Amino acid sequence: MCSSPAQAAKTAYDAIAGEYDAAVAPSAWVRERLWERLDTLFPAGSRVLDASAGTGLDAVHLAARGVAVTACDLSPGMLARLAVRAPAIPCVVADFNHLGELEEAGLEGPFDGLISTFAGLNAAADLAGLARAAARLVRPGGVLFLHVLGPWRRGRELPVRIAGVEVPHRLWPPRELANLFAADFALSRRRGQGILRPVDDPGRFAGRDRWERVLSALPIARSFGTFFSLEMIRRHGGSR
Repeated sequence: MCSSPAQAAKTAYDAIAGEYDAAVAPSAWVRERLWERLDTLFPAGSRVLDASAGTGLDAVHLAARGVAVTACDLSPGMLARLAVRAPAIPCVVADFNHLGELEEAGLEGPFDGLISTFAGLNAAADLAGLARAAARLVRPGGVLFLHVLGPWRRGRELPVRIAGVEVPHRLWPPRELANLFAADFALSRRRGQGILRPVDDPGRFAGRDRWERVLSALPIARSFGTFFSLEMIRRHGGSR
């Protein structure tokens, strides 16, 4: 039995590391939409901390564009896949809620951005540690980019089994998630994904993409997306 949510997530993702990329391949269109935005936010020469890097799909994309990425994940198995794919990307095995401990061990900011995509944050019931670390690690004017499961499901917790391991997922309404970081970051942009087009769509519903893009920006419609993303800008000053 896993002793904590973090341990459960580590065990589960270690178990599926070898199959993860194939499992998420049908949702490549969602990741491509995220990359469009990340490419705008982080030009070549930027420094970005990927707090839940997994097998490194986002990290490798950014690095190929000249972004200096540091990849963190609590699953050594997932990061091992990244290390094979892109040995030059620094990898750190870490729970994103304990990045503050890594600062003491030599994780060096400031970063131009901190990102987490594809529901990595949903596997934690509490993000207080991440909020404290992000405030110290992201430079004033830098970007916090969070991509999580949408809140439309009933309840605050979604039961998820990964490789036979129970990994409860916490669901935050957008305002509640933004408030967790509001002492040091100002909300600048929110978008939905998977409103009309199914997330796991290898192309059958690609014709819906035009309307998906329109709806993703509308306050009412985006609340029904499978995912949503928040962009928050690091305030000058702040509480930390």
